[in-house]
Amino acid sequence: MQSSPTWNLENFFPGGPGGSAFASAHATIASEVDDLSAQADALDPNGEGAAWTQVLPALIDLEDRAHDLASFAGCHNANDTESADARAADAKVSALWTGISRAWSRPEQVIARCGDANFAALRGQGSLADHVPLLDDLRTRAPVLLPEGEQALFTELSESAMSAWNRRYDKVSGDLRIEVDGQTLSQGQAFNRLSSPNGDTRAQTFAAMSTAWGDAADDCAEALSSIVHSHMVRHNRLGCDELALPVTQGRITRGTLDALIETCRRGRPVAQRFLAAKARLMGKAKLDWWDLRAPIGDAEGSRFDWARAQEFVVEQFGTFSGDMASFAETAFADRWIEAEDRSGKRHGAFCAGFPVARQSRIFMTYGGSMSSLLTLAHELGHAYHNHVMHPLPRSRRRLTSNLAETASTFAEAVVRGAAMEAASDREAELALLDQELGDATTFLVNIPMRYEFERSLHAMRREGHFRADALGTEMERIQRAWYGDILGQADPLFWASKLHFYLASSPFYNFPYTFGYLFSGLVHTHAMAQPGDWSQGYAALLADTGAGPAEAVASHHLGADLTDPATWQPALDRIEGLVARFEALAEA
Repeated sequence: MQSSPTWNLENFFPGGPGGSAFASAHATIASEVDDLSAQADALDPNGEGAAWTQVLPALIDLEDRAHDLASFAGCHNANDTESADARAADAKVSALWTGISRAWSRPEQVIARCGDANFAALRGQGSLADHVPLLDDLRTRAPVLLPEGEQALFTELSESAMSAWNRRYDKVSGDLRIEVDGQTLSQGQAFNRLSSPNGDTRAQTFAAMSTAWGDAADDCAEALSSIVHSHMVRHNRLGCDELALPVTQGRITRGTLDALIETCRRGRPVAQRFLAAKARLMGKAKLDWWDLRAPIGDAEGSRFDWARAQEFVVEQFGTFSGDMASFAETAFADRWIEAEDRSGKRHGAFCAGFPVARQSRIFMTYGGSMSSLLTLAHELGHAYHNHVMHPLPRSRRRLTSNLAETASTFAEAVVRGAAMEAASDREAELALLDQELGDATTFLVNIPMRYEFERSLHAMRREGHFRADALGTEMERIQRAWYGDILGQADPLFWASKLHFYLASSPFYNFPYTFGYLFSGLVHTHAMAQPGDWSQGYAALLADTGAGPAEAVASHHLGADLTDPATWQPALDRIEGLVARFEALAEA
């Protein structure tokens, strides 16, 4: 097991982001990007000629090596927000990806727009057999591609436009220091305090966080205004709305997205019932924002120190799949996880893949709560997904954000279910139900709230630059619409503190989490219904998630139609059953 909750990154590029190994690898790839970009620009505009079978595989291989660089820089940047070397490396890698995207401009345009006969001939090239899923995906992107020259220009300018504002936000949020009770906390540390059983601690922490974000609000509004406007320029040129790009990038249909949001609207009253029961248990008429993550039941009994957390996760993974358990043991033993609870770290959690090294690294701030334990399981689920896919050709590893959440949320369900079964009394069961239904509320209420707010951003931006106070007013309006009358004090600055709104390359980053939650619920239900061991069937499903549309994966492995709202209903039925149990325990 991992004795220290700190990770090892030295085996990738010794010397860190400011070292010679990283600099040498970056220089090599940058040179190759320039060469390949020139070769790509010279490709035949009809997809003909031997050059196509040389340039495409070279670009795909280059992406893997650049991915390792990006993951390394991103890990260091998150681990030490004050590191100038890490920030510089992150900026260099961002520029590198801009160059790679620029090199793809001609191939993307030709593949998307060439004649059917030309595309069939290119697709049939034997040397491109491993890359057919990528070619098929690119073929669907014509509606979201600008004309070739404009697309290339947009890609190049994004480095000094959207990406620059994204990095500015990261710097502002990373420098944020939150003063509570004489302590200076990072955003991650403060966020963990919102899970404290002490109401005064939560309220004071929330007030301090609001003060800190309020001081940064104008900078955040400026960054968000620029990012949204850049997206709008592209949408206007394409003649599409703001959802065209995330739907296409996510390899889902608009019908699937509509079914997903409709499912959330149907589930909203169920989530509000849970919040009302939680308020009664806490002796409150309404829940303030800082109460939403307050623990119910035996909070101390559901705490896990670092050693116990590792043992529990490995044990529970093993109840479903020996391969998952063995993989988790390797991740712990080889120090793949940064979980130290300290200041100077970025807020949040993520899993970074290193496809050349065929490893992953996990970043989080472990606080010992059930929420932290489930975050650990969640990120290990991502890492296991990488483990299953690393041996595949890169063109079959191009995960969309929707299906990327399948393994992570499934891993959470395995660990959570075991903890629920082990609950020995009412207090323990209440604590676990509270945790699970709190997560369900996030997916059915909070994330759809973010989706609606992000749509509203585009309407607001048409009226001019954002003002922090106007963003706060709109944020609170939408919060109250989704949470209902049970919400007391809202969080008008949520738009500033939620970094997902600032991910320039990933608009509407949030709804895929709800997709992953509900889809993994379908997978979990299917797995538990199988008469024998389905762990290999599960691995096969994960292996297919990097190629083809989500609807095809669901149809092939689960026999499900994702565009039909009825498909998602069993997930709501299960949640409603848990809410009924929670209400009964609360009344008792």
